[in-house]
Amino acid sequence: RWGRHSLIDYGVGGRSNKWTRSKGSTRISSRRTLFETTPCARSPSPMPRRFPMKIPTLYLYTSVIGGGFDDEWKDATLELFRQAASGFYRLVASVVAVREVQGAPPEVRRHFATTFANPAQIYELTDEAESLAQAYLAAGVVTPKYADDARHVAIASVHGLTIIVSWNF
Repeated sequence: RWGRHSLIDYGVGGRSNKWTRSKGSTRISSRRTLFETTPCARSPSPMPRRFPMKIPTLYLYTSVIGGGFDDEWKDATLELFRQAASGFYRLVASVVAVREVQGAPPEVRRHFATTFANPAQIYELTDEAESLAQAYLAAGVVTPKYADDARHVAIASVHGLTIIVSWNF
């Protein structure tokens, strides 16, 4: 009797890392493809079906864009952008970041414009997000001085994003 197996490929660096478990087996290797194999009535070997993997979406604070031009954060920032260019992550920001980057040096503004050339990568500050940001402020999650930080988190939350990247502490 054949069990059900899955193959999940995440694209890990040029070498193949494989993890296997019986019954619902998962394997990770160097391609970004999901295979699900199920028993085939006429054949002793399972037949694979392909499903695309969902690429994680990262919401970036403005500090991450400028980090590539800061000696303290340069290495981490360049690695993040290298991985995004390789297809490991989808990067998004918001109109709050667009407003914040207006006061940044020209090279940071150019980098922001290049990174977020597709308008779909810039999320709007909806009424729902603004209400959530105001709730964060009212609850004391952040002080009014950092209202834009509350807006960043609220925008990411409203869009269902689970990863926010910031170099601000």
